[in-house]
Parts: sequence; structure tokens; C-alpha cells
Amino acid sequence: MSKNTFKVKVRKNIIEITDKDYKAAGGQAAVYCIKDTAYKIYHDPSRMIPEAKIQELAILNRQNILGPKDVVYDFKSGKPLGFTMPYISDTEFLCKIFTKNFRDDNNLSPQDIISLITNMQKTLEYIHSEKILVVDYNEMNFLLTSDFKNVCHIDVDSWQTKNFPASALMESVRDRKGPKGKFSELTDWFSFAVVTFQMYVGIHPYKGFHPKFGPAEWSKRMDQGISVFEKGVQLPAACQDFSVIPPKHLDWYKEIFVKGDRSIPPYADSVAINAAAGRIVTSKGQFVVEYLGEYKSPVKKMYFFDSKRYVITNDGIYRGEDQVTKFEKTADKASYALCDVFAEDPLIVRFYKGHVSFFDLSKNIIETIPAEHVFSANGQIYVVFSGEIIEHSFERLGRLLHMTKVVSSLCPSYKVFPGVVVQDDFMKCHLVIPYGKSLCANVHIKELDGHRIIDARANGRVCVLFGEKAGEYFNFVLLFDKIFSTYTFWSEKTDLHEINFVALPNGINVLADNEKVVVFSDLKNRKDFMNAPINASTRLFNEGMTVLSVDDNKIYKVKMS
Repeated sequence: MSKNTFKVKVRKNIIEITDKDYKAAGGQAAVYCIKDTAYKIYHDPSRMIPEAKIQELAILNRQNILGPKDVVYDFKSGKPLGFTMPYISDTEFLCKIFTKNFRDDNNLSPQDIISLITNMQKTLEYIHSEKILVVDYNEMNFLLTSDFKNVCHIDVDSWQTKNFPASALMESVRDRKGPKGKFSELTDWFSFAVVTFQMYVGIHPYKGFHPKFGPAEWSKRMDQGISVFEKGVQLPAACQDFSVIPPKHLDWYKEIFVKGDRSIPPYADSVAINAAAGRIVTSKGQFVVEYLGEYKSPVKKMYFFDSKRYVITNDGIYRGEDQVTKFEKTADKASYALCDVFAEDPLIVRFYKGHVSFFDLSKNIIETIPAEHVFSANGQIYVVFSGEIIEHSFERLGRLLHMTKVVSSLCPSYKVFPGVVVQDDFMKCHLVIPYGKSLCANVHIKELDGHRIIDARANGRVCVLFGEKAGEYFNFVLLFDKIFSTYTFWSEKTDLHEINFVALPNGINVLADNEKVVVFSDLKNRKDFMNAPINASTRLFNEGMTVLSVDDNKIYKVKMS
């Protein structure tokens, strides 16, 4: 990481900014954060937004609007370098809430979604009351707070004020009804409709399968007003049914997307969600599906230790079909995993409010330690704390021994995902992947530099990432050698979806998205299978060479004919 320290002046205060304060960077500026304040420092100060615009935006006074507040000046020259903004830590990109498994993993109910949308609606009304337009109201300009109770607005400096026009607009939220480049409160509400529809259903209102348009022709459908409500449009299986949309909002969406009307939305009314019977996955195309069984509540995670299957559901932990641990109702916001112990039952790992606790299956506590993040890989548990990744393993030598080892240090800006930590080292993307006991790779992936990584997952020698750049989404797949020193790389443009893949011991990998299943042992000889029974939301696991698929609470075995 580059070494850099500089002083700035904000009002009458002198602030020293160092590399450890770095959080993110883009083509125009870098962002540094100290406590609850972010400092946006332009690479080229001449490209900074006018101080008068900062003053016009500074009137916005809501905690979830992370907009410019004060001008930041160079301590020595006194010239403006950027501006300050409020900072909130431990956030997620709003678009992650579009996916079914993210909602399920975080126990987000339809009412939780309604509450978030109501919050966004009230915030947009407030912005308009101050005679300001958002214009670029797209899903990447919002962050979810860690408790999933609030939506924060970012990139506020691009908004349109009385004397300064908007400076950005993503095509996927641009209203086609009015003249290009002309914006109003109603164009904002159209964009609000596009984003919130995705929060309810999980798909852009002008996407889905249409017999006359290809998957990449959604912009043409927006031009022609051909939405998901059009006859003949089919939604991916991972999407929510329209029944999750409150009736008042559903009617308003039809007025916007079908009739082409423009109006301010009503507030959402309540929605009655009946318990769905759940779909039955059956053989399809070249895939043979065998039903294995089901549990009382949705399956969250699955492990295969010492020839036994362990399953974590909403209500507890199962060994095979037998429940061995029951969760308390108050524990639904905690995160659970299992840690392998040689020749014994695994340990329960519970992460909640900054601490990780280890229990046996009878819920006898072994130890509790502080933790900022927790993830599992190769049967081991890894705790992120104070800028380090610490491997935790257990072994029975008369008594149960708890062994720890620091396997990697982290740069200040990072994000933890299943099996991998993604680091942003001044716009250079580094992946930290534990790939065996006491073994950890730290690899710079130049192809990912400058992308915003939304989701990632590592398993075996494969790492799959989902990212965004300049308003376009990409799938990235990396296949490493056995010691993670080299890799092959494949990418494709795609729609937003969950990462769902499994790596088998023989080197065969199975990757599922909303359109196809990709099978490969090397990335140059991939095989794509359309019309498959599994998709991005049917979680894939493996027991040795057997591929298992989970759909809600049901488990299936999947093989090719």
C-alpha cells in the first residue's frame, strides 16, 4: 500500500489524513474516513464541484443523506481539495436486497421491505421540498445500514440544485417519456418506481424473458414501454411473485409501467403474505433431479464432516434428518456456522453484535472472543479483527485445544464475503483467500481494478465475483492453480443475481445464474446449459462428488444424464 500523509483544513480545524483512513476511490476522487466524517479528496482539484453547489446541497439535513457539508482546503496552500460528508460504517449496497438468498439470510420480511421503501419515499419527498432533484436515482447510489432499517443516499454531489444541473444519470432509470436531459420531480419518481420495484420483486421492471427481445435489449423495451406486466413476459424462478407488492403500489406501478402515466406514489398499504407451498424441482433438460427430503424451515447452510451431513436451518442444526440443536427465537438476527473438529461433531460458531462464540452441539459454551467479521473456509473459521484474518481451529488432545494463527493482514478498505476478503488498495483489487490450514493467498487481480465488488464467493480453487462499473454489471470467474499463485480469468456482462456455484473434488465446477448453468474444469472449455432446473437462488452444495441443490427447505440431488 502506498505511504501518504497530508494535512487539510476544515473550517478552523486541521485534520491529518493518512493511508489507514482510506476507504474507496473512483476516477475523480478518493474517500478517506475518520470516525463519522468522510473526506472526498479530488485527484485533480480543478474537477471539484463548485463551492456554491456544496452550499446549496448542505441545506439537506437528514441522517440518511450522505451529502457534502464543508469544503476541505489544503493546509499549506489554502486551495480547495474536496468536501466532507457524513460517514456510516458496515453498509451494504442496496441492490443486494434484490436477491432472495440475501433477504432469507438476513431474515428480511416483506414488511421490512415496505418499511425501507417508505423511508426512501419520505426522503425523496423531503429532497424535493428543498427544490433539489436526485436525477440519477439508481440502485448503486444507495447503501443499506447494518441493521437493515435505513437506506442511505450517496453520490449526492451529482444531484441537481437551483443553479447547478445534474452531472450523472444511469440509463436503467432514465424516464423515456420526456425530452432527454430534462428532469423534474416526476422523472425522479419514475426512477424511484424502477428501484423500488426491484426491491419487491427482484428484477428490473423492463427485464425478464420476452419472446421478441433478447436479454440485453431491455433499453429498447424501456423505449417502447414493454414491461414485466406485458403478456408473454416470464420472470426468472428466483423472482418474487407480484403478491409481495402492496396493492396501492402494485396499482401505481401499472400506471407507470403499463399506462405510461407519471405521478407521485401513494404510501404502501399492508400486504398479506400467505405461506407458499414451495415449488417442486424436477428433472429438466440434461439434468436429473432426485428429491432427498425437507426440513421444517429454510436451509441456510450445509456441511459434510466425517461422512455426516450437517444442516443449519432457521430453527436449528440437524445431523442428517435429526435435529441436534434448537435455536432460541431471540437468536434470529445472529449468524451461525460450523467448525470442523477431527473425528468429532463440529462446533457451533455464533456471530452476534461484535463477538463470536463457540459452542458444542448441546450449546455448552467453549469460548467467546471479539470479532468484526467471521467467515468459514475449508472447515475452519476465520475471524477478522483489528486488520488481521485469524484462523481458528480445534483439536482433541485429551482436552479440546483451541488454536489460532494470523494468516493475513488487511489494508484499511476491505469487504468480507464467504471464503474470500476483497481489498481495495487505492483502486487495486486484492483477494485474500484461505485455501488450506495455515495457508492463505493474497493476490492482486488487475482485471478487477476500478470495479465496485458487490458480492463474492470462494470455494475450492474457484472464486466468483459480481461487480459493477459505469452502470454495467459483470460476472467474474477466477480459477487458481493449487497454490494460488496464478489464475485464469473469465468475465461476462450480466444482470444482477446471486452467486451460486459448487467446486467438486475432481476439479469440476458448477455455476448457476438466472439464465444458464455453466460446467467447467478449465475456463477455456466451459459448457453452458440452458433450460436447467437450478438457478441462482437454488443454493448448491456438495457431498464429495455429489451435487446437492437446496430450494427453500427442500434438498435435491442433481446429476447430468
